[in-house]
Amino acid sequence: MSASRSTLRQFGDGLLDPLIEWSRRLSQACAWVGGGIFILSALIITVEVMIRKFLSRSLGGADELSGYGFAVAVTFAFAYASLERAHIRVDTLHAYLSSRWKAFLDVVAALLLLVYFGLLMRYGMRVLADTWEMNAHSNTPLHVPLVVPQSLWLLGLLLTFAVSTLLLARACIHLILGEIRPANRLIGARSMEEEINEELSAFDEEAAAGKVGR
Repeated sequence: MSASRSTLRQFGDGLLDPLIEWSRRLSQACAWVGGGIFILSALIITVEVMIRKFLSRSLGGADELSGYGFAVAVTFAFAYASLERAHIRVDTLHAYLSSRWKAFLDVVAALLLLVYFGLLMRYGMRVLADTWEMNAHSNTPLHVPLVVPQSLWLLGLLLTFAVSTLLLARACIHLILGEIRPANRLIGARSMEEEINEELSAFDEEAAAGKVGR
């Protein structure tokens, strides 16, 4: 029994933790890219509105490109949101349960989220395969090859599915070893105390940076 626990601990510490840390850096980069896409989309739409207002002309395709950008940016942010536990959860009852019941429900929630992203990924692959086979293009003046935005959208889902799998596996190992608090930090709902402490830490860092700047 102790040998099995030792093997699990080594597997978690030696393999899963480095993979989660690496995926955290990759997910953060993807989130920045997604944010950049949002800003670029906003700029394109702003320019489109200004040109229509003052020149009575149009760039053409601003709404189409911003739609693709929104879809890609959202999936690029899913993995980072999972790692930072930024997704919205209704935890009214959760807060009054014991730590073991909380851990159990956290695992169930993480598993359901993994199944959901798995289904999205499965049908997304099917759609992408059909698009590739038909060489489908958008029925617009831009005539965009749909395989491009669909591939980027699917990449975001693949990353999210991989990250969700890593988090769930690592949390289960923590729970098997009786480490409830580390498991909660991976897949549990963020408590109000955690959010307050994070905001205070961010405020302190900004205040310290301001003092240094002066």
